[in-house]
Amino acid sequence: MLTPFYRRLADVHGGYTDASFVMLAPIAVTACCGLSLASNFRNGSPRALWPYVGLMAVLVYGFFSGALQNGLPAATLAVLNWALPILFALHILTAPEDADEKARQIMLAMVWGGLVIGVYGLIQYLIMPAWDAEWMRGSALESIGAPIPRMVRVFSTLNSPGPYAQFVSASALIAIATRSRMRWGSIVFSLIGLLLSLVRAAWGSWAIALVMLFFWSNVRQKVAFVATALAAILVITPAIAFSPLGETISARFATLSNASSDTSYLERVDLYRRFSSTALSSIAGVGLGRTGVISARLSGQSPGAIDATNNIDSGVLEIFYTFGLFGAMFLVMFGAIYVTSWPDRSNPYGVAAMVVAVSCGPLIFFGNPLTGASGMLLYPFVALARLNRGRTDD
Repeated sequence: MLTPFYRRLADVHGGYTDASFVMLAPIAVTACCGLSLASNFRNGSPRALWPYVGLMAVLVYGFFSGALQNGLPAATLAVLNWALPILFALHILTAPEDADEKARQIMLAMVWGGLVIGVYGLIQYLIMPAWDAEWMRGSALESIGAPIPRMVRVFSTLNSPGPYAQFVSASALIAIATRSRMRWGSIVFSLIGLLLSLVRAAWGSWAIALVMLFFWSNVRQKVAFVATALAAILVITPAIAFSPLGETISARFATLSNASSDTSYLERVDLYRRFSSTALSSIAGVGLGRTGVISARLSGQSPGAIDATNNIDSGVLEIFYTFGLFGAMFLVMFGAIYVTSWPDRSNPYGVAAMVVAVSCGPLIFFGNPLTGASGMLLYPFVALARLNRGRTDD
């Protein structure tokens, strides 16, 4: 959650670069999870592991295909981006001892993290620190607004509003589901951050996950759930309505009822209309390393040649475009990790983990939540749900 923030601080002194060595830190740390798999793989349940193994098999194909078509550097960067979240999930599944304690520690970190990045997101919106403004100018990401106060789609300590919205959404869900001591601060600032990200897909997926959390709860939990929701509404509504935040959020909400004039919606519809035939007709796929701005540059494409084909706002289309027919296998395995991980309702950690995973899943139609920071929410939390569903079927 914090590495992009440290990178921006480093850029203030060293100057902006497209690829910063600071961003290698989480990659190196997560890669260490692979060291435990050789000795612990047999400890995992075969039924829980096989979908992840299937996903890794597709990535191996995508890597070799990408290395041939796009170059080894681009394919290597891309396969790390796709594979490391799956590797971390496998690390969780192959170390099943103390499952509740592991889930508790991870979720406590998420609750605190949501509070921290939610507060910083509010500061970013109202003040716009110099390091964030410099990074926005250097990266030239026009979709996240202007580098001035109250004109930005909040991304807080992350690289873009999308992953930020997913993290604060997850934090608020966990705080509600587990009733952490820090839940009030985390819920309030996480939800304000979610709204200021202006990511409508994340708003909708969070609402779906919230409804599922309600129906998974027992009667006592439902009462506490409703009380928490009402209290949060009473705090957040005046904070937004009578502050500079209200106008920005209200304008974004208004676009939900007027799709015909919504540029973002029309562009996504046009993407599906224009690019679906290209993606679905790609039998062998273009391999890993073709999509993503950095990967595209590493594969030798000039900045002027980088367009929507490289930066695809649909995980489904990107999967088929990258892996070809193997993309169907990838989606089957992806669905299987949900089906095999449905939690025991009596386990609060399993339920909390699953609602987080559910809040990420629908975003596959609006972007790619399977890679990088977004993937580190989806795959590990599905794994936590599987680990905390009980051992009777293992």
